[in-house]
Amino acid sequence: PGGVDGAGSQDPQSPGMCTSKIVTGENGKRMLVAEVWELQRRYTLFHQSWDAPFLPHDAEKKWRWVDNQYCRHTLLTARGQCVDRELVSQIDSPNEVLLPPPGWKALGSDIWKVVPAPGSCDEECWQYAVDFYTTDSAWSDAPAWMHCRRRRWRAEFEVDIEGMFDDVAVAALKEISPSKRDSRCCSWKAMVGRMILLVLFLVVIAAVCRWRDAPPASCLMPSGEPHDTRGILEPPEAGLSAGHPL
Repeated sequence: PGGVDGAGSQDPQSPGMCTSKIVTGENGKRMLVAEVWELQRRYTLFHQSWDAPFLPHDAEKKWRWVDNQYCRHTLLTARGQCVDRELVSQIDSPNEVLLPPPGWKALGSDIWKVVPAPGSCDEECWQYAVDFYTTDSAWSDAPAWMHCRRRRWRAEFEVDIEGMFDDVAVAALKEISPSKRDSRCCSWKAMVGRMILLVLFLVVIAAVCRWRDAPPASCLMPSGEPHDTRGILEPPEAGLSAGHPL
């Protein structure tokens, strides 16, 4: 339909990507097409309800509304609004939390719409996997034995200021595009979460090994000290060699 004006690196239709890009619509007006991933996790395989990611290593995925690196989507703070993660993660529609950046306005009241992601999706466009992978081939449309799910939303905004120069529009786009800093921050927090889980795992293993190496209760005196079993376990030959009859 419309042409791409060069701000951004991925076409909005590209598989596996949630992108933001300035395009020229069929009516000749400049438009901003933005996308976001919605992430959810369930507590066990037997739970039917899904929640925003909650494990320590989920890091910025806990925001629920994320970009391609599964970090908090920058449209959450596009207008300088203060947002609370606990509140944002409980909201079921991005229309309430992902606002157009300065200089842009929404097309209609229903801003964000669910769109199919690459690969198999269920009837509500959800995809399922055992973890939050960025590789499309790791996702399927079947929730059985899966702990995580995702789906893609898309919105279109038009220029709110007549005669806005191209460089101003591109600057607004860059403000909401994922940055290398966001990616590093997301990776750092995820690494800390995994280290915490590893430490907890090692503590449990050490406790189990200590319990297995402890003497049995039958060998302990009432005071908790182990019995001296050397005389009890001494072989009969030791008594004969000393000249004592059995």
